[in-house]
Amino acid sequence: MNSNNIAIIIPYFGKLPSWFNLFLISASKTKIVTFILFTDDETKFNYPINFNVNYCSFADLSKMFKKTLGQSIYLENPYKICDYRPAFGKVFKDYIGEFSFWGHCDIDIIFGDIDKYLLNANYQNFDRTFTYGHFSIYSNTDKINNAFTIKLNHIPKFFDINYVKKTSYPCNFDEVGMNVIIKESGFSFFEKSYCANVNSNFIKYRLGSGVYEYPSFLAYVGSSVYEFKLVEGEYETKEFMYFHLQNRGEINSEEKITNDFVISHKGFFSFNKNSFATYFAEIGSKETEYEQQEFNKFTKEKEKKNTINKIKREFFYKKGLIFSLLINRYLALKWLNS
Repeated sequence: MNSNNIAIIIPYFGKLPSWFNLFLISASKTKIVTFILFTDDETKFNYPINFNVNYCSFADLSKMFKKTLGQSIYLENPYKICDYRPAFGKVFKDYIGEFSFWGHCDIDIIFGDIDKYLLNANYQNFDRTFTYGHFSIYSNTDKINNAFTIKLNHIPKFFDINYVKKTSYPCNFDEVGMNVIIKESGFSFFEKSYCANVNSNFIKYRLGSGVYEYPSFLAYVGSSVYEFKLVEGEYETKEFMYFHLQNRGEINSEEKITNDFVISHKGFFSFNKNSFATYFAEIGSKETEYEQQEFNKFTKEKEKKNTINKIKREFFYKKGLIFSLLINRYLALKWLNS
């Protein structure tokens, strides 16, 4: 059995982001996690010893999924892989046989002290640990590796793997559908979250609701990630397991960074413990009304474009069944809200 007893599987196709080396730095500190990357980007990154890199085409990976899940599944674009994450235990069984646990994660993440939080969660005692697709762990057993096939008749079929396989539309099965299956099928489930999402509705990097309260900034320091706040003249610090930089796209990064760094809307740059006042003033202050208005225009247009593209893709894939998709999605959202 591998002493690094968790295998985290990352399929990524297309050009890896320019700041991918910072993800690697943050992921290199763990002693219990091995990352298994499948990619067609052969850029010579400085991969740490806990990374196993498998170069392959998206077509090659699609064959692996279709061999396990059926030849008729929809898998014409890499993003759809997210819906099939709960099946990784079966699809990648030849790569994870020596591990006690397997999981998946995004790469728009800066990890902190992974091991501390995993051990605090007693992950060894759970069938699934954490609820989010951007970082989640399963026990490597036949029962949990086949759990994604469980059918629950009382939930919308939008969250059923048999429906998921037939649509090009992302169904969030790795989170919503699988979470419901785990909870209602009697599996042990650790649901508490130690991560923090960077709120995508604001131009500056703030956590939670994203609403401005005090000057703040985010940083990776000493192999941990922190939110620093200036509250009535006093520094406050809060640590997290990782930051999820959701929907931020390409981020500028200093090439010389080798360890501690600041994470901001202006990019990644080396952290200096003597520059707190500058950080709070330049990246941690409240954005202007104009800045936020321009950012809102950009994000709304981007979201609108993405939605239209997803609907168009489904229309050309399923033709007349597009209305069925929209109805099923509406029923799923209504069920979640209830």
